[in-house]
Amino acid sequence: MTSIQMPAAYGARYPQEGDTASDAPVGYVSMFANWFEICNLRLPLTVFMVELLEYYKIHISQLSPLGMVRARNFEYTFNAQSLEPLVEDFRRFYQMTEQLGFFSFRVREGAPKPMSPPKGIAK
Repeated sequence: MTSIQMPAAYGARYPQEGDTASDAPVGYVSMFANWFEICNLRLPLTVFMVELLEYYKIHISQLSPLGMVRARNFEYTFNAQSLEPLVEDFRRFYQMTEQLGFFSFRVREGAPKPMSPPKGIAK
């Protein structure tokens, strides 16, 4: 996690070589650099992200990077349309999945795509 430096006020501790996500000290959680670099996660968490995690009763450390990307993209799409992103609306488009102990979200069968790719990119 040395590629991401948290403000000192957060009291972040960084892993030593050989540590795994499950080696976080008591009272701390593991957070993956990819969440910040690729998934655009920011602290403090938004109300939507907190409510999403609470609804599904999962801890942020259990969410895969792809799940984080889908949740954040949904939130940005709604914000760009001046709509409040709500868990109820998120659930209309996505359902939670689990693989190898991590959780993600996939498009709900029969649901419209919440976002469309720009013209010229779609196949």
